[in-house]
Amino acid sequence: MITRRPLLSLASALAVWLLTPTAHAQPRLHLQGHAAIAVDGWQSEAFGPGGGAALTAEYAVAPALGVTLGGAYTALSQGALSPNRGIAQPGVGGFGTLTAGLRLRALARRDVGGEGLWLALEGGVGFTGDVARPAYAASLGYGFSVGSTVSLGPWVGFTSLVQTDGQDLRDDARLVLAGLSLSLGPASRAAPPPAPPPAPRCPT
Repeated sequence: MITRRPLLSLASALAVWLLTPTAHAQPRLHLQGHAAIAVDGWQSEAFGPGGGAALTAEYAVAPALGVTLGGAYTALSQGALSPNRGIAQPGVGGFGTLTAGLRLRALARRDVGGEGLWLALEGGVGFTGDVARPAYAASLGYGFSVGSTVSLGPWVGFTSLVQTDGQDLRDDARLVLAGLSLSLGPASRAAPPPAPPPAPRCPT
């Protein structure tokens, strides 16, 4: 049986790791381009591969944690929907999302250069045509330093649009994405320790 004390200790350690103040907590911008493909439900037949882009603003509140707000759009090519589905072929497709979330940096305490390993968790609203649906996404990437305030690297992710209407279209839309992420802004690092006081001088 797991006691409360180890769980409280783990939660306290995680809070300290996430919320240690940064030296310069400043906004960052993340621009992502991606390829995408639907992987489940009738959408995986109706739509072929596609791609899109996303723009996310972040405010780093700690070396390992940032709050994000962003938007994205993904377009999908036409697939070949089986007649047995009983659904008309929709042609090409596309959807946009507006989300808020958290961005975690696992290597914020280390001098890795660039952003390093990051994980983003987001939730919000997805738009397909004139219909709005709940949406959520998760992505994982690595940012390599290509300048004093620029990181570039690969990422992979998962996005889902939750189906809320129509029994014939009851499957949620689930997509796998992969691409490149460009980050602009200072890397979030822990504040350096204060300099030691000068040693007292011996009287002459």
